[in-house]
Amino acid sequence: MCFLAVNSAIYAHQTAHDRQFIYLPTERAVSLAPMLVEMIVWGIRTGDKDAGSDFLDRFETERDKLIRALQQKVRDDAGPL
Repeated sequence: MCFLAVNSAIYAHQTAHDRQFIYLPTERAVSLAPMLVEMIVWGIRTGDKDAGSDFLDRFETERDKLIRALQQKVRDDAGPL
């Protein structure tokens, strides 16, 4: 986690009791989504052909829309930084 925090990929938010950290993605981390999606697709294509077939179909028909939707989901789930 330290490497990711130092390189601004995640933000560590300390809880009210100062005993736990909640790690949230930054915009820098969100910008990695296209690369991660390509890695997932590579894994599906070179592995079990049945696994992830819906994801692969969506990737092949609407790649940019899929990536934008995933990035927005990550932003929404992270909340305001």
